[in-house]
Amino acid sequence: MAYYNELTTVADLRAAYLNSTKSTQDALMLDMIRQACREIEEAANRRFVPRVQTRHFDAVANIEREQRRLWLDEDLLAVLTLTNGDGTLISSNQYVLESPDETPYWAIKLLASAGIAWTYEDDPENAILLNGIWGYHRQYSEAWGDVGAQLTGDINSTVTALSVTSGILKAGQLGKISDEFFYFSAASGVNATAVRGVNGSTPALHSAGSTIYVWDAGQHLEMLARRAAAAYFKLRENPIADTIVIDGQTFATPKDVLKWIGAQLDMLGLVRK
Repeated sequence: MAYYNELTTVADLRAAYLNSTKSTQDALMLDMIRQACREIEEAANRRFVPRVQTRHFDAVANIEREQRRLWLDEDLLAVLTLTNGDGTLISSNQYVLESPDETPYWAIKLLASAGIAWTYEDDPENAILLNGIWGYHRQYSEAWGDVGAQLTGDINSTVTALSVTSGILKAGQLGKISDEFFYFSAASGVNATAVRGVNGSTPALHSAGSTIYVWDAGQHLEMLARRAAAAYFKLRENPIADTIVIDGQTFATPKDVLKWIGAQLDMLGLVRK
């Protein structure tokens, strides 16, 4: 599964910290962004971009029987299908997601009125299947931004060259049309090149006029990724005895960046214990 987790773009990194319009070092900048985003996820013990995945749960060990609750092992943004351990589908009107007011969800509770229980047939291990969109965002319903870009023509499930109505898209962004996630590897004006069906989603047909939505992880995470990537980039050619300063923060080695990432995530309350 192609997984893209970039929280900022090369264009934004260059404009904010590297004071250059040259593209000769774009590949290196992208490497630094990807390194920073991997370390952000590892330090936080969670993922900050969505991915579609079926996860398996133990029908005994993961269940709180008295409360009819299934405990989840990762951040959940949306349920696509939920299958009980006996192979029956559980419909959305038979359960509630916890917490009810914001994402991510951490448990699923069967309603008493549904008259069903978590169960299994032969073995409880991995009996319950939850196909969902996994990741972290405080308000998933607001996470996909409308940047005013629409397809100008129909595309099938294999087309990678897209023509859109607006030049808003940027290389390095995660986009969405309907249920399919796209990664924009290049974008210029009204043209974009996309990797199709990324992060576990399925490539599909889309009609002219379809709106392209872009993932918005939130300003704090974007700035964290941008500052960390800028620090890594500048440290590559920095003399050992010198330090660099990014927005008032001093870094002498890559370990300083990693330590700073952890401190920032802790301050923002984003570390999953």
